Amino acid sequence: LLALVHAHAIAGDLGEAEQALVLAQRIAGARDDAHAEARLAILEGDLHVERGELVLGTRVFERALELAAFTGNLRQQCEISLRLAELAHRAGQPEEARARYAVAARHAKETNDPRQHGRVMLGMGELELDEERFQRALSLFREAQVELAGIAEPRGEVFALAGAAATLATMGALQDGSAELTRATLLARSLDATSQRVVGLWAGFLDLAVHPGEEGIARAKSRLGRISVMPGSELVAPPLVREAFVQAALVLERRIRDLETVTRG
Repeated sequence: LLALVHAHAIAGDLGEAEQALVLAQRIAGARDDAHAEARLAILEGDLHVERGELVLGTRVFERALELAAFTGNLRQQCEISLRLAELAHRAGQPEEARARYAVAARHAKETNDPRQHGRVMLGMGELELDEERFQRALSLFREAQVELAGIAEPRGEVFALAGAAATLATMGALQDGSAELTRATLLARSLDATSQRVVGLWAGFLDLAVHPGEEGIARAKSRLGRISVMPGSELVAPPLVREAFVQAALVLERRIRDLETVTRG
C-alpha cells in the first residue's frame, strides 16, 4: 500500500494517495503495528505539507514522533525531527527550529548516520543564515560539506558549497563567495535538474551582494520567480534535495523582503 500511495503522489493525484494512506493506516492500526503507523504518519504529514497545510503537517509529525519514540526507532525520530525543524523555520520560529535540529543531530550521532547528520548541518546552516548569524552559518555549511563529501554524497556537497557561497557573499567576501558558487555550479552540472535549481537559488545572494539596491533585488526576484517551484512532487524527491530546495527558496525570499524594506524605507 505504501508503494500505491507513492505511485498516486508521483502522478499528482493526492486524493487517491490519501485514500490509499487511510486504508494502510487502518490495517496498521488493526495489527497494532506502531512501526508501520509511524511510517504512515510521516507520509500523512508529507501529504499535508505538499498541500500547504503546514499546521496540520506539524501536528501529524508530532504524533509520528511519539510513535517513533514508543518503538525506540532513532532513525525515524531523526527524520521526523528534521521535518519539524524545517516547518518551525518556515513558520518563523527559529528557537523551536534550533531545538528540533539539536534533537535530530543527537539521534544522527547515536545511529552513526553521517548522511542524516549532514542534512541536519545543512538545515541549521540555512536557519542561521536566515537569522543573520553568518559565521555560525558558514561553520555549519563547512561541516556539512566535509561530512557529505566523506560519504560520496555529491548533492549534499553541492548544497553545502552553495550555502557557503551565499553566506560569504552576504558577509562581503564577494571573491570567495563567487569562487565557491562556481565550484558548486560545476559540480551540479553532473546532477539532476532540481539540484541545479538549488544552486541557482543560492546564486540569488550573489545578485544581492554584487548589485546593491534595487538592481540586485530585481535580479534576485527574477531568479526566484523563475526557479522557486520545485519540479514534480515534493513527496517523491529525495529528502536531502527537497529540504535544500525548500529552504534555499525560503531564505532567499526572506532576504529579498528584508532588503526591500531597508531600500525602500
